Amino acid sequence: MLGLSSTPISGAAVAPASWIVPHLSIVIPVYRSAATLAELMQRLDQVLSSMGGDHEVICVEDRSPDDTWSVLEGLTGQYEWLRAVR
Repeated sequence: MLGLSSTPISGAAVAPASWIVPHLSIVIPVYRSAATLAELMQRLDQVLSSMGGDHEVICVEDRSPDDTWSVLEGLTGQYEWLRAVR
């Protein structure tokens, strides 16, 4: 079991005050998801917009053999809250 501590980790990076820190971050692993990503992001947009506040969705792509990465790149241009990590 992992223990949680409020003590800062030595050498840990601290976000500059100018960064906007979202109130909600959602991390989604994606693999062979090219065919479903557009609909997923559209549904997330509806839900997240209705909630208000700052939010981000981080999609982690693990070298999927289909066009998942290309689709993600296109979607990041549509949704400012979407981040793609490979």
